[in-house]
Amino acid sequence: MYQRDFDFITNNNGYKLSVVLMADSFFYAVLDNENTLIAHQSAEQFRFSDQTHRNILLEDKILKATYQSISVVVLPALQFQASSPNDALLATFPGMELYSNKIEKLACQSIYNYFGITYHQETLLQTLFGVDGYTLHSLLYILSSYYLGPIHRFMHLHVEQDHVYIYIQQNGVLQFYNTFSASSTADILYFVLATCKSSGFEPLSDQVTISGWIEKDSPLFTQLTGYLPEVKLIKDTDFRLHSSCNPSQYPHHYFVHLANALCAS
Repeated sequence: MYQRDFDFITNNNGYKLSVVLMADSFFYAVLDNENTLIAHQSAEQFRFSDQTHRNILLEDKILKATYQSISVVVLPALQFQASSPNDALLATFPGMELYSNKIEKLACQSIYNYFGITYHQETLLQTLFGVDGYTLHSLLYILSSYYLGPIHRFMHLHVEQDHVYIYIQQNGVLQFYNTFSASSTADILYFVLATCKSSGFEPLSDQVTISGWIEKDSPLFTQLTGYLPEVKLIKDTDFRLHSSCNPSQYPHHYFVHLANALCAS
């Protein structure tokens, strides 16, 4: 079992707050002005429609503090991309009518991403931070912004709970993105290899980077390296954890928070 959470805040001097929103989870992290992650808290198996659950966050002193910026990144189950804004497309994707739908343009690309959050999630965010007190983006937007510049083809895998998020970029633009529900390491390997085949990605030579809740000595990483020899855990020298963190905690666990705090706008 991973130890996710810690709190080493001694004062709040206009720090950054990053929130990761999933269907049944709410994670937040506080980063200081040097991008050191000094606090992280998890609310899993969270029912956004339950007032008792919402009160836990509404009474959280860290969430009540004042921040230089508050950035929310959504890891949505439903989303789709289009080459131009076209709200009529929403009607063609079953289930999107149940959400408060959002649209975002990927940085320096002619690609628009549609995604949604539930109305209960939106109400909670607005109650916590105010209607205009935060930015809201999908993980796709954050990844495409983080990876501005590289023209070589690469894959980024993010492992979070029972989902794997697969992002492929080539010539500086998005080539592939999808979310897969996975109950085992075999599921994740299957989805990765199927994606390689359908996208033309070369698993024996192209670069693969992983973030999220995975270790080098884990069965998943061992299986992936058998098929993807260029796979590496992501490292960013500009990002670090507080020096008092548990030795079993690593920056790549919290990569989404780093990218969110740096790239959301």
